[in-house]
Amino acid sequence: MLLKACLNGPRRPGDHPALPVKPAELAAAAAGAVAAGAGALHVHPKDASGADTLDAAAVVAVLVAVLVAVLVAVRAAAPGTPVGVTTGA
Repeated sequence: MLLKACLNGPRRPGDHPALPVKPAELAAAAAGAVAAGAGALHVHPKDASGADTLDAAAVVAVLVAVLVAVLVAVRAAAPGTPVGVTTGA
């Protein structure tokens, strides 16, 4: 069984005080989710207003931060964890 964790969903920053939006916040959430047993990650990159975006710069910033966190923080526990981004936007 593969458990996939969605780190933030289509929610806006004001929807919950702990919602990870910035790349560093998503990186920390990714490391925690994988350490808790997630075998895959799903993230929603956000624009400056907090809306979902597929803007290349936003997607790259999030993916780099999340991949670095997963590879550095949890590589030994979960090597090769796949990461996907939303296409809902």
